[in-house]
Amino acid sequence: HAERVGIEAFSTPFDETAVAQLVDLCARRFKISSGDLTHRPLIERVAATGLPVIFSTGAADWDELGDARMWWDDAGGNPDVTWLACSLIYPCPVEHAHLERIAGLRGWVDRVGYSDHTAHAETALAAAALGATMLEKHFCLGPSHVPDTAFALTPDAMADYVRYARMGAAMVEPCDTDCEAAARVGARRSLCAARDLPAGTKLTAVDLIALRPGGGIPPADLGLTVGRVTVRAYGEGEPIDESDHGQHAPTHG
Repeated sequence: HAERVGIEAFSTPFDETAVAQLVDLCARRFKISSGDLTHRPLIERVAATGLPVIFSTGAADWDELGDARMWWDDAGGNPDVTWLACSLIYPCPVEHAHLERIAGLRGWVDRVGYSDHTAHAETALAAAALGATMLEKHFCLGPSHVPDTAFALTPDAMADYVRYARMGAAMVEPCDTDCEAAARVGARRSLCAARDLPAGTKLTAVDLIALRPGGGIPPADLGLTVGRVTVRAYGEGEPIDESDHGQHAPTHG
């Protein structure tokens, strides 16, 4: 069914036999659960398949994470590895969501995601905005006797989850164009004539005022502008033209 609808199917093996079964079923990657993060034989068996892996890090300390990473690398595991920040609590209250681990993992590995055991769609926005590039969320069609439904999302809530995830990811995208250019000009200031100035005026600080918009001589250059002589007249409030504000008046010794 996954192939028919165009999504990737994979699973979490809980023993070494399951690894072989999933390979036979053409799984394209594996996940190592938080509970098996210290299961070295299982990690090495998955590494031997050459397939990408997702490690969940619930309840793990940094030494355990380092060991799992070392076992994977030493076994020649695929370098395509994603580490999921996670709280091993079902369901997870928001005060224990442990989203700060996303930032910690990002300083340690390249690809970081979040395994979400909260019952809220909004968590996706926060996790994605903090840098999670993969989100794991339990999903169900409706209430049932299965314990996971206590924090799984129904179809409508899952649609919200995806929307929030995309919103969070968009919020941290680099701005590849100068999206602030127009506002920058409008918000910044230029040096302007504080009063009507005739041509030949030797500019002093009281002759100048910083007014919006920007685009002219910035107020930071006030010290470079004072002492120059205008080569044309300016009306009050008119920006001083950088190409037409003359040279410093000559000094006499």
